[in-house]
Amino acid sequence: MTVPPLTADTVLRRAAGTAEVEHNTGVVVLLLDSPDCRPFELTGGGVGIWRSLGRGPRSARGLVEEIAAGHEVDASVIAPEVEAFLEDLLRAGLVENEAARS
Repeated sequence: MTVPPLTADTVLRRAAGTAEVEHNTGVVVLLLDSPDCRPFELTGGGVGIWRSLGRGPRSARGLVEEIAAGHEVDASVIAPEVEAFLEDLLRAGLVENEAARS
């Protein structure tokens, strides 16, 4: 799936039609609207990002700042990894760009 480039101001939300199951090592997410409904396992920091998105739409910058504050690290240190993960979620169809919905 081709997605527009992610910027710090991109506002993301969980895609409609996702279902999740929490287990002892993370979260398994399914995109129920997908023909293959392939499971995606989120672990580590990915779980925190997924939970943050569950509280409503967030900008990429806001997610980076929220995760950084929760781990007491500078946002610039984790921004590349968080943004790469968000791009993975976008490509997988698990999250959507709010602007694309308008």
